[in-house]
Amino acid sequence: MPNFSPLDDPEATAFFFHQQLDSHVVYFDCHKPLKNHRLNLPLSLTGKALTVLEKTPSVILPKISRVPEEGICIDVDTDSGFLVLKID
Repeated sequence: MPNFSPLDDPEATAFFFHQQLDSHVVYFDCHKPLKNHRLNLPLSLTGKALTVLEKTPSVILPKISRVPEEGICIDVDTDSGFLVLKID
């Protein structure tokens, strides 16, 4: 998994992921409203099970249980949002 780089998602305040035991954990934080924002994840995570560990009410996720190949599209409907995902 790559290290954090602000270039990975210039709309985000923070966007990074790491392996933790047999899972991957994704962290996303922003301080602006976003519409149809794509979280681009490595293709190696495509099809893996997706669990929301934590999120603010302002983050709107599609009802999916697996990581789509095209990444995960979200909306943030206020001036900030936070999301933590577990991928197995």
